[in-house]
Amino acid sequence: MYLRAYDAYTGRVLWQHEADPFTRFASMPDGVYAAGSNEVVVRDVYSGKELKRFNYSAGLESDAKLLVGDMRVGGDVIVVAAAHEKVRKIPKGLYNSAVLVALDRWSGQQLWTRNANERFNTHGLALGPGRVFAADSPSADKVAELKRRGETPGATETTLLALDSRTGQVQWQRALAIPYLCYHDTDYPLGS
Repeated sequence: MYLRAYDAYTGRVLWQHEADPFTRFASMPDGVYAAGSNEVVVRDVYSGKELKRFNYSAGLESDAKLLVGDMRVGGDVIVVAAAHEKVRKIPKGLYNSAVLVALDRWSGQQLWTRNANERFNTHGLALGPGRVFAADSPSADKVAELKRRGETPGATETTLLALDSRTGQVQWQRALAIPYLCYHDTDYPLGS
């Protein structure tokens, strides 16, 4: 897989670099941030030259590879949502992440790590001034397993979290009962 930059006016390829298959990126004025394989690489927007490389871990085994589900960059932090295994199908957990890792945007120092009670849905991750917002909820495959056993819940519990972006400390949290929906009846493949 390659991470490529194109000229917006001509379509000409400005640069390209090999990237991990599960790389996620964010384009910011100071660089293109690419997260994959336990590291974030910051590249110059115009030349693609590597400006910085930051390593991170989930705090488990030192060699445990994390597979990036998504990333957010803002203010003075980088937040990576990652899993210990990755799949390419929605019903099997395409949008599931097991851990959030926060890094200082300028030095790369790992600030904190938070493991999900259930899973972090990558679509439920956002940054605000001084805050990281995340939704920790049962995955679609876990709820589908209940349905197969005839135990379809009327609702599932989701915990919304507002975390201090520098420390990871919970600023507030709310438990919500979300009406049960199932998009799991069909196996929708994405990619190979």
